Amino acid sequence: MLGSCLFLVGPGELAYMAQASAVYPVLEVDAPWIALRPQTLVLEGHQAEKLEGLGITLADLLGDRKKLDHTLAVHGGTDFVAPVRRRIEEALDELRAPTLAADPSLERPLEKTREQILRALDLFGEKAESAAARRDDVLTRRLEQLREACLPLGRLQERVIAAAHFQGKYGSRFAESYWEQMSLDPRFLQVISP
Repeated sequence: MLGSCLFLVGPGELAYMAQASAVYPVLEVDAPWIALRPQTLVLEGHQAEKLEGLGITLADLLGDRKKLDHTLAVHGGTDFVAPVRRRIEEALDELRAPTLAADPSLERPLEKTREQILRALDLFGEKAESAAARRDDVLTRRLEQLREACLPLGRLQERVIAAAHFQGKYGSRFAESYWEQMSLDPRFLQVISP
């Protein structure tokens, strides 16, 4: 029986291969070589233009939602909590010397108070950023459409959409786009624009 000598796998499959590695010595079979396959994301030209028009990077779009809300808030000039937080933090720092001069045993309560105040401001800042990011419904709707196109159901395209979908949608241009645009470097997510 002929075995496989090389497996090209994605990150998810790579985890399975690590788990299976213990079986090969038991079966007295040589383990196959393993290599990461290139990872791609299909992004249409008009989608890339929308993303650029929003001033959002693809990394921001694909990343953590809270960070995306923060990026939108900064781009929209609505990051109004951070400057106030900095001033309050400076004011709290000014309390340190006179407090310790009055009673050194107040150092711990002062630090706990400082932490609680700053943490409360951070939590409020996250809520304010989310509210500001949601304020512009058109921007939010466009962003959600782009995010859903790139991460359907919150997952990578390759986990949700069959390659046949793209071939049916774009025809022979789809395969040509891959040949022209894809490199074999598996370390980076490659954007293919049909």
